[in-house]
Amino acid sequence: MIALALVLSCLKVSTLMGQDLKKTDPDVVLQEGLDLYKEQRYLESLALADRGLQLAPDYHDIRILRIRNLQNLDSLAKALEDLRYLWDKAPNYYDVRDLSVRQIRLMGDTVDMAMIDFLIEKYSHPIEFSIVKAQFLFKRGMFRSSRDLALTLIDKKITGSQRYQLNLLLRATVRNEVGVNYQYFDFDDAYNRENWQNFIVEYQHNFKATTAIARVTHSDRGIDSGELYELDIYPVLSERLYLFGSLGGSTGSFFPVVKANASVFYGFMEGFEAEIGARLWRVNGSNFFTGVGGITSYLGKFYLNVRAAVGPRRMNRLIQNYQFNARYYFGGADSYVFTRLGRGISPDESPLFVQVQENPALDIYSVGTGINLLIGVHHIIRLDTGLLFEELNPDESGRQWLLNLGYRYRF
Repeated sequence: MIALALVLSCLKVSTLMGQDLKKTDPDVVLQEGLDLYKEQRYLESLALADRGLQLAPDYHDIRILRIRNLQNLDSLAKALEDLRYLWDKAPNYYDVRDLSVRQIRLMGDTVDMAMIDFLIEKYSHPIEFSIVKAQFLFKRGMFRSSRDLALTLIDKKITGSQRYQLNLLLRATVRNEVGVNYQYFDFDDAYNRENWQNFIVEYQHNFKATTAIARVTHSDRGIDSGELYELDIYPVLSERLYLFGSLGGSTGSFFPVVKANASVFYGFMEGFEAEIGARLWRVNGSNFFTGVGGITSYLGKFYLNVRAAVGPRRMNRLIQNYQFNARYYFGGADSYVFTRLGRGISPDESPLFVQVQENPALDIYSVGTGINLLIGVHHIIRLDTGLLFEELNPDESGRQWLLNLGYRYRF
């Protein structure tokens, strides 16, 4: 059946070619070719583009149409011939630069780095080709060169999609990083409990395209204390797709005995990223499941994120968390101010999520703000604070003040 369909398609194209040889107006040929291209009839559109260039070899719109058809038909060598012609005759003509970026991405590992350097010089160092170069350096294991190039680009005037691509590169090319965090939780008199303190130590290392983070959290809650041990991994599978996985275990009754997290992140359109995932906790001999989903948009220097976590069901109530997170980048990928608004507590906030387990039927609202600042090339300081308002019973609410101080050393 497939062979028959292919034969019929070739016969149809041959018939069309016979008709095309009679056409003498290149404008008519171009318009009909564009109509066929929009219908994804690439072979027929290509036949018209060939005829059009026979009639008018310097008609750039027709050549661009032929390149589009050839790229969609995976005839990349022929498409490259037409692009070379336009690089010589009309490099700044409409769509030539975008088609050049697409050609390089489609060629994948077969592309010659010299070609990328040629295009960077031809177009006076445009961001698009430099990002492509940084990504290819990363794919070829030249992580230091990839990171250095990405760092020179991140502070330039770039689109949200470009910032998203560079942030992925910068996160994946950090070789080693150690960090310490101190968290303080102040409860008002309505809680009748001592204040909490957390001490967190992290170590991050990148293995080629995978980031691994080991973390230990010691929590002191006055009458009790305990530790949570976690290992996170972030495998980067492509320019738009990466994963998150985490396993953890604990001592102390207020952390889950075992926790497992997984998410898939996919970039789409211009500067958008979607997340879908799940969280599994084992607490007091019972398993609890939470579904997670979110959408992130990179708009210039802004990062905007909405996120939801639904589940588990406790005491006939479905636990829910909704968050809005925003960042403004004022210097690279590591210097930004941020704010967050939330209803409920996310299962990713391990030190706090125990409160949801204790009191699932009541409402919680939170607000916070802070700054993340890169000093030099090695030091990152983080300071944030927030307020959490929790309904303790139908007639009374409690307030918590949250403080976090963090320091990371990158090497």
